Amino acid sequence: MSSRKVIFSALVTLLIAGTLSACGRKGPPELPPAAIVTDEYGRTQPAPKPAKDEPFILDKLIP
Repeated sequence: MSSRKVIFSALVTLLIAGTLSACGRKGPPELPPAAIVTDEYGRTQPAPKPAKDEPFILDKLIP
């Protein structure tokens, strides 16, 4: 196997691994429901409600 094929195989493997590892939710992280948010004026308020959780086909694989 030539070094060119080895490098190409390694790049393809890294590209596929990077693509698959990027699966997740789009958007900013969600705060826990009991979190308290402080705004720039020092006022506290409860954390906003999380977005509706839509089922995903691969959710059955995660225990």
